[in-house]
Amino acid sequence: MYMSQNGMAPFRRRSVANVVHLNACFVDLDTYQIPALVGLSYRERLQAVLENAGDLPLPTLAADSGRGIYLIWALKAPFFIGTDKGKGSAQAELRTKILGRWQRVEDLLIRRLADFGADPKARDAARVLRLAGSVNQRNGHQVSYAQLAQPVDFAELERPLLRWYERTYPAPVKRAPGERRQPEGDRQSVRQLLNARTLAAARMEDLKTLAALREGLSDHRARALFAFAQAAADFCHDERTLLRECQQYAAECFNDPHGKYALERLPVRLGTLLARFRESVGHPASSGRNQRYRLTNARIIDDLAITEQEQAHMLILIGKPEKLLRHAKRMEKRRRSQGIRAAAQYQQERQRTQVERRQRARELAAQGLSRQQVAERLGISTKTVQRALNAWSCEGVK
Repeated sequence: MYMSQNGMAPFRRRSVANVVHLNACFVDLDTYQIPALVGLSYRERLQAVLENAGDLPLPTLAADSGRGIYLIWALKAPFFIGTDKGKGSAQAELRTKILGRWQRVEDLLIRRLADFGADPKARDAARVLRLAGSVNQRNGHQVSYAQLAQPVDFAELERPLLRWYERTYPAPVKRAPGERRQPEGDRQSVRQLLNARTLAAARMEDLKTLAALREGLSDHRARALFAFAQAAADFCHDERTLLRECQQYAAECFNDPHGKYALERLPVRLGTLLARFRESVGHPASSGRNQRYRLTNARIIDDLAITEQEQAHMLILIGKPEKLLRHAKRMEKRRRSQGIRAAAQYQQERQRTQVERRQRARELAAQGLSRQQVAERLGISTKTVQRALNAWSCEGVK
């Protein structure tokens, strides 16, 4: 028996696309593969892991899974990320950001505990772990859990992981002119890790939005499936999970009366992508051993013939005109927040001020003040006073 670690939408398939609550971060430690830990009891193995976990907070739960150890950090405040509604709404944008941030922490947990057999495949948000009291059929061991600490704030888990990553994988330094470029290996900045996840999540949302706008995809289905699978590979870390995500996407978004995109046909349609995916599992995107396909937004827009009207509903699949339009809106919003008035509002206030100032100049002149005195009283030039009085004379006011 298994249990999902995050909340799923009811009556929907178990997949990353259907995760609605992010409740915990977790890691599956295959300690039986680590020679130094073979032969030790569960408590001794757990103690060794905790003593070498650096400044990571204590996990909320630890489990003896029979051959390894589960560590689970339950979150004090689970993230509600909703489900995709195909509208490109603010909720969809928030979902991509939170999901990308959660996935970055999950990936860093596995890197941090790699020396203890952290399973690189047990890292997607829809992952299940054995239920307490269930029996591991491989060795007949009954799974047991123990609470080690209270739930943690997500930031309490995120901060030490980011500090560790920056120390272990420092960002590449700028080269001097003429200096040869050194191989980067697995180095990526912390920001790059997050950007890659949020980009992938946003593309998955946009491809569903496109299907909703077109009332189901009848054309460009193969290209849409390829683009979706390429993005989903950042969140699915074994072939079975990736195929399940693609199956759900095809079932919900394609007009497919002949079943061309049924689950059993997907391995053939995604043959080369799956082959590269299998070779790249466990290797960071910056590694030379990661040979996954890398698509650009421009390529996807061109392949799927996404119009400018459709791009207005997208999160990330947008061309230059839509990008410039959104940038202008952001800048306008920033100016308004800084107290800078809109041009029309500024002109109205300026005209109102001029009318009031002219009226005041006429009143002071009627009291017998000279033009110079009126100008000094109002803080304006004598020419401005003269124009106000001339306009007064033209109106026949004495």
